[in-house]
Amino acid sequence: MRNFVLITSSLFLLFLNLSLAQPQNIENHTDIENTKAVDIPQDEIDNLKAKCENGDVEACSTVGAFLYEDNPKEAFKYYSIGCEKKDPVCCFNVADFYQNGVYVPKDENKAIYFYKLSCEYSLKEHAGYCGSCYILGEIYLGKTKFKESAKYYNFDCENKCCEACFKVEQLYKARLISKDYYTSLKKPFKRIYETCHFLEKVQSGKGNIDFEE
Repeated sequence: MRNFVLITSSLFLLFLNLSLAQPQNIENHTDIENTKAVDIPQDEIDNLKAKCENGDVEACSTVGAFLYEDNPKEAFKYYSIGCEKKDPVCCFNVADFYQNGVYVPKDENKAIYFYKLSCEYSLKEHAGYCGSCYILGEIYLGKTKFKESAKYYNFDCENKCCEACFKVEQLYKARLISKDYYTSLKKPFKRIYETCHFLEKVQSGKGNIDFEE
């Protein structure tokens, strides 16, 4: 018999907003993954630059993405402007430049600094995606700083990133963080954890939905 799960309407709304997706290396506000600056009219590029310089952080992110492949120096400039204006996407991309040595020399400390800014700003905006907090979890996991790793994974669990929630659970199950610390992380976001597991069951075909008004 297949598992039967009863959820309230409010829980279903949360379910709709959750994601099992992995974080991406370059984040953008708009879907422009395969678009280069050479594909965009110069006047549009100039318009985006002007908007960015006048405080439109979405324009900073967009023009940075357009310029990234063909002119990383300019992309870095506009991502930096957006980051100064506390945009989590732009800060994420500045961190990515330092982490991978794109245009600027590789510098893990600077990468961590900008990922932390991005993580902080994303939490304030309730960003709702797997991003910089998750990346910090990965970085600290690689350094065997498991408590720090769990803390940052949990921040992106708060951002409704199911993959991050599962990472916290994996650290506990591997006995890399204590039960008390795990409980303190999970308790404020218990519903998110539960809904992530429900979503996982639905995607694997092991869960059904019923509604309770």
